[in-house]
Amino acid sequence: MSHFPQRLSALGSPLKLVCFVAFLGAVVRSAWVSDDAFITLDAVNNLVTGYGFVHNPPERVQGFTHPLWALLLIPVHAIIREPYFSALALGLVVTAAAAWLLAYRLARKAALGIAALLLLTVSDAFVDFSTSGLENPLSCLLLGLFALALRSEAPPKRWTLRLFLLGSLLAVTRLDNLALVAPALGYALLRHRSWRNLGWAAVGLLPLVAWELFALFYYGFLLPNSYYAKLNTGLPWWRYLGQGVSYFIDSFSRDPITLLTILSCVGIALSLREEPSDDRARDRAAVRRTFAAGLLLHLIYVAWIGGDFMAGRFFNATFYGALVLLVTEIGPRLRTESLMVLGGVAVVAVLGMPAPTMQVPSRQCILHPSGIVNERVCYQDFTGLVYNLKIPHYRDHDYYQQGAKPRAEGARTFQTGGAGLAGYAAGPATHLIDMQGVTDPFLARIRYVAPRNWRVGHYIRYPSPDYVRTVETGTNLIENPCLHEYYDKLSLLTRGPLFSLKRLATIVRMNLGAYEHLLAPDCSPAAPGPSAAPVVSGR
Repeated sequence: MSHFPQRLSALGSPLKLVCFVAFLGAVVRSAWVSDDAFITLDAVNNLVTGYGFVHNPPERVQGFTHPLWALLLIPVHAIIREPYFSALALGLVVTAAAAWLLAYRLARKAALGIAALLLLTVSDAFVDFSTSGLENPLSCLLLGLFALALRSEAPPKRWTLRLFLLGSLLAVTRLDNLALVAPALGYALLRHRSWRNLGWAAVGLLPLVAWELFALFYYGFLLPNSYYAKLNTGLPWWRYLGQGVSYFIDSFSRDPITLLTILSCVGIALSLREEPSDDRARDRAAVRRTFAAGLLLHLIYVAWIGGDFMAGRFFNATFYGALVLLVTEIGPRLRTESLMVLGGVAVVAVLGMPAPTMQVPSRQCILHPSGIVNERVCYQDFTGLVYNLKIPHYRDHDYYQQGAKPRAEGARTFQTGGAGLAGYAAGPATHLIDMQGVTDPFLARIRYVAPRNWRVGHYIRYPSPDYVRTVETGTNLIENPCLHEYYDKLSLLTRGPLFSLKRLATIVRMNLGAYEHLLAPDCSPAAPGPSAAPVVSGR
């Protein structure tokens, strides 16, 4: 029996390779592309074909929330020339890199690498969003690189520069990724308190600063348009928080391994104690706790904003971070026998959990009362890889047809509640009026009137006829004087000459809130004019 751990150790490398291949097999088998991903692919395709980084040329709007992911898609799409396979190819490559980093670089023991790979395989939140066309794989890879840099023993200036550079890239991938690394970045500044260290931190933030300056100049705003569409709702904070709690409950009911792994690893990492024997031990404890605190902060953030309508999406990177804690901080403290038990638990999880990734995909897309849905199941039959190997089956989806029809008819505009497949199919010549406001800058800034049965992430605005005529004709025909003036200011930002001094001045005033009073329900215009009902309302 005493030789068994050594024999198990000898089998560790080949077993880990088998688990790695099995994980990739599960990802490929469940590969799909979400409707939201086509919002990004629309802008990427328009850029590649010469229309600009926009959705409705010539209107400049940042409808995507993941700039770095969109930028990486540009060369891939330029080569492949097919949006669907561009998103899948990039997702598969980045997911493989993130899994390899976790199992082969961060995990020093083969058993820990095996356990991590098995847990990745049975996590719906991880597998489902490895190939969804969204930014999740890149967030995980950068978070793993951040953890590797955080635990390194590089000289102070190099250590700080790496951390802030990776943290900056995480923020450019998705701005709310900052919650994952904010405590660790704060610790980096406190650990080496000096002006020189602060300077290296500033250098590391240059990618984020560069993108924000570009977004402010090109789009007119620092934040993506979806921020205004999804948080400009007038809903009280407690309703968002209640929806966020529902998101946690939904995740636990669908995919308990993901949430249990996150909570247990974060809890253990925060409670572990180091012997205060030397500065090195204290630094190691601080590194572990600040990384775990970032994961906890992100969980709080997810609850605060109301979660999402896609089950598990916002737990994807947090789950990966929890496994980083498992293989770097928690697992190495276990004895060989405990590692064997951990591996056994993971195997039982793989064999016993009814994970959709391990079964034939269900054809039932069920919308729960909470408004949360398994997005992969809803789109699998149309955007799943196995259904698109021979023909582009995703074009048969109703949403794609909604955009293809007006394009074929030569229509100038059309309205729909989703800008993904429909917007991509419509092409650059047909203007999509996105009733969710994700790609429509005007509708996004009109206060959403929430109905009793509102759905998270789907804040439908119903445009008035005068706004539709405005979009169709290119002439401001909005009757409400306040909204008429606001539309003029907004159009100058999104449609005016890029280098116009008047436009640049309006950008500054707009972002400082100089025109917010024009959106108020009780706005009194400077000049008399016809009154009208609000341009949009919720139903």
